[in-house]
Amino acid sequence: MTHLKISSKIKAISLASVLAATALGACASTPEKTSMEKVSEVTQATTSVTNDVATPVKPPVNMSASSATLVLDVGGYAKQSGQIMVALYNSEDAFDSEAAPFRGAQVTVKSAQTSINFDNLPAGDYAFKVFHDANGNGALDTNAFGMPTEKYAFSKDASDPFSAPEWEESKIYLTLGENILNVSLD
Repeated sequence: MTHLKISSKIKAISLASVLAATALGACASTPEKTSMEKVSEVTQATTSVTNDVATPVKPPVNMSASSATLVLDVGGYAKQSGQIMVALYNSEDAFDSEAAPFRGAQVTVKSAQTSINFDNLPAGDYAFKVFHDANGNGALDTNAFGMPTEKYAFSKDASDPFSAPEWEESKIYLTLGENILNVSLD
């Protein structure tokens, strides 16, 4: 009986890992045009990565003088190499369907904690997907079973043992001003 419970847990963890890897598609490579290339296109249009911090190039025309800033302080990775990849979404449809993110960032890891700033955001609901691309290849690496071998996380530390987290489990509300979140990839 104990063996069956352990086996069920292993299957649930394996399924969750496979689904989480799939959910991180916005940050991982595929043979076609990669989602990170899509993130780069969005990033180039709205964000410039300078000194390894994402900063806006030019706020959208309809942006008011008051806006929100999201600061992600990402830690919990063993190797101080590669980069932290983030896909930030502002809609349920985009997050759940893995469409191109609202904003994206790719920041070089230089220490035990990496800060990523998203400035000039309208206040409202957001969700993000983040992973440590330890080897710098621009993809979330997986093993032969499709389980991620690099550390990842979702906003609100969302997880589901049987599927990838959805918008409702992951969404956060950004208020005007600075919103600082600690993200652990442990």
